Formats: sequence, C-alpha cells, structure tokens
Amino acid sequence: MAKRAKPKNPRFAGGRGDRPPLAGLRIIGGLFRGRKLKYSGDERTRPMKDRVREAVFNLVQSDVKGRQAIDLFAGTGALGLEAMSRGAERAVLIERH
Repeated sequence: MAKRAKPKNPRFAGGRGDRPPLAGLRIIGGLFRGRKLKYSGDERTRPMKDRVREAVFNLVQSDVKGRQAIDLFAGTGALGLEAMSRGAERAVLIERH
C-alpha cells in the first residue's frame, strides 16, 4: 500500500502540527510607514495582505485625510491603523472574539 504524502502546509493537516510562522505585519504607508504590528497568530484571524491594503488605499488615498475610518471584523486592526497613519482623524476597530 502506498504511503500518503504529508501536506506541505501544516495548517491543512487536520489540526496537527504547529502553525507556520506569519509574515511580519507592518504599516505600509503614511506617517507610521514601516512600523511593525504585533500579532498573536490566532487561527480565527487571517491578516489582510500588504498588497490588498495598499490597493485599497490607492483607490481612496485622497479621501482618507481628516476623515473617520471604521474597520469592521478588524482582526489585527491593520486596516484601521493604516488609515490613521495616512491621515484619518479617527478609526474605530470592531472585532468579535
């Protein structure tokens, strides 16, 4: 009987093994550009990738300054913190865990 290959990503191994290390979360633009964000690695949260956040802020860049931002299902809070870094007056981050 042939042996089954082990999954390359332990996250998909049915809960076995440790979770792979996360890429560093960071603020990608604005006043706090380059600052790292601490993240616990909670499996219920999937951080938004830098590229996605950058694309969002490229679309709304002129409308952020002086406005209020709301980050629903905030998880790590990276989106709200990014908005603050880019000039939002205030950010509300909401997460349900």
